[in-house]
Amino acid sequence: GAAFYVRLPRVKEPIRSVTGHRQPREARRPAEPPPRRQLRVLLADDEIGLRRHLRRFLERRGHVVVQAADADEAFALARTQPFDVALVDARMPGDGLALLEKLESIPNLRGRTALMTGDLGRARTRQGIATGRPYLSKPFDMDEMVRLLETLAS
Repeated sequence: GAAFYVRLPRVKEPIRSVTGHRQPREARRPAEPPPRRQLRVLLADDEIGLRRHLRRFLERRGHVVVQAADADEAFALARTQPFDVALVDARMPGDGLALLEKLESIPNLRGRTALMTGDLGRARTRQGIATGRPYLSKPFDMDEMVRLLETLAS
């Protein structure tokens, strides 16, 4: 249920090579903005492809990401390792909303958790959002995710 958006730079005009053949201009990758500070992020989602994508994105921005595939694994990690923030999928094995409640009982994560969901129509998800906890609705803007995590950690 996840969607990804890719933004590619538009080439205005091709460049002529020494041989006279036209070659497209090389697109320069914009430099990633440095993080306000490096965060240790607990990322809990049962979709392995999404976890990998989010991990790579956050690591390119200088953050450390630890992944969990279900609620039990995520809670075990949170009890044994320090995290600055946690990003949790609502629908995953073990119930992401119940996991958020458990994570909020850990002092260093209190007020530093956020929900991800692609299912805003589900009653249980709406119930979790009604608590006022920050959330991202899939598909979401990756820069918005970074801003949310950095805000939660500050």
